Amino acid sequence: MVLLLVGAVLGLGLAPAGGESIRSPFGVSATRQLPSAQLRHTRRAMIEDRPVTINRLRALADAGDGLAAFNFAKILEAEDRTDLRADIAHYYAIAVHTGRVFAVNRLIETTDRGLAEGAFEGAATRLRQIGQALEFAAVHGNANAASRVAEAWRTGDLFGTQDAEKATEFGQLAIANGNLNLASQMIVERAKAKDSDGLQQVLELVGQNANIGMLALGQNVVRLETDRN
Repeated sequence: MVLLLVGAVLGLGLAPAGGESIRSPFGVSATRQLPSAQLRHTRRAMIEDRPVTINRLRALADAGDGLAAFNFAKILEAEDRTDLRADIAHYYAIAVHTGRVFAVNRLIETTDRGLAEGAFEGAATRLRQIGQALEFAAVHGNANAASRVAEAWRTGDLFGTQDAEKATEFGQLAIANGNLNLASQMIVERAKAKDSDGLQQVLELVGQNANIGMLALGQNVVRLETDRN
């Protein structure tokens, strides 16, 4: 039976350095919540960096343990196989949805790579679950998650439908949480569309971030568009 020493053999650890977790109403937050003695034993072993079989780690992840899901996703990711991409994203999504928001960037990167490779064909439910996990992280202050959710509502790639209002809402949330690259993009888009109200909203969000350079960019874009007209 193959053993995985979590946190040692593959350098998984309990979380990345500086990793952030938040309280979540989803999944497992305490060992006592698990329904079987075997799952409880597995979780204690994982937390204490004792040997855990890969199958038991996966069972723990499937039971809703976010840390197990994150660790299992990393094991799958090390295989670098296209046919595993959707599974990897699925387990990173469990991690994020259960409060392990340090997995957001891995979830986004894996999902985007899988979409480019066609790994999610016929997996609409799984894509929606990924979108829901990112929405959870977004509303709890993660700017990268909010940016990706905004893109998802704009393109329909995760939720299977487009919603311009939600795309704007999450785009503004991303800016409010510090994504100023998206702010510059939205400033230009709204100026070109002559959306003065939308442009003002973006500039106000940028102002809340006290970014003088971005405010100056916005003002310059407004002047350029005004001069063209």
